[in-house]
Amino acid sequence: MNPHLSAAMKLTTSSLTQEFSETAKEVLGPYATLMDDPRSPSNGRWVKQYLGDPRMTIAGGTSEVQRNIVAQRIPGLPRDHAEKR
Repeated sequence: MNPHLSAAMKLTTSSLTQEFSETAKEVLGPYATLMDDPRSPSNGRWVKQYLGDPRMTIAGGTSEVQRNIVAQRIPGLPRDHAEKR
């Protein structure tokens, strides 16, 4: 696998995971915030995932870093003007 494609995959996965958590939060309403409660959906899975999403976005490089890698490396563009010389 192209190592630069992993940046694109990480960026896409982080984004989709966050959107999935946001949707679950909207669907479940206030129950989405319950963690250690008998009424918590899926034993608090959604609140744990929602709270952990920012951590996963940062792990392995922030989304901004991943976007730069994708923009510069996948199309084969040089990193800066100095590389064109």
